[in-house]
Amino acid sequence: ITVYEQTHHVWIDHCEFSNCYDGLVDITRGADYCEVSWNIFRNHNKTCLIGASDDHDTIDTGHLKTTFHHNWFDNTETRTPRVRWGYAHCYNNYYNFKTHAFRIGPEGKIYAEANYVASTSGKILKNKENEGNLTWTTSNVWDKSAYGDIGAEKLDADQSVRKPSYSYKADKASSSPPRAGAGKM
Repeated sequence: ITVYEQTHHVWIDHCEFSNCYDGLVDITRGADYCEVSWNIFRNHNKTCLIGASDDHDTIDTGHLKTTFHHNWFDNTETRTPRVRWGYAHCYNNYYNFKTHAFRIGPEGKIYAEANYVASTSGKILKNKENEGNLTWTTSNVWDKSAYGDIGAEKLDADQSVRKPSYSYKADKASSSPPRAGAGKM
């Protein structure tokens, strides 16, 4: 699914995505106010892209506000999500990734809370030093039995991204994947 060209107020809910050419869900070129919830993203490399490229600042700045919640990222490689120029609020997601979960590019911002990381490898990081911002709250759970301690070499968070201003209720991070996907309510 590609959401782009100033499209706004889009809800992608209870879907299952896997094994396609590039991004499973990409939100780019000035799209805004998108919600990606209760989906399964499975066996894929470039999963979710927010902001098309490092040089689309004139199109994307001030837009690309996206919420990811109660999604299951199962055996994904990258971009869960990859954020450039936008803001992603990520909560109550379940991550089992290979390479890295979040990737933050120019002026990208991620506020992450109550997520469960069950990976056996990978990192959560910025694209380049001093590029973008990440707040990783203490409500996130990093499965130390599978992954070892979370340290600065694995988590690149500067804690500078503000909590979103809209109303919502994050559940406690769960060690079980959410009842996400098609036909699950």
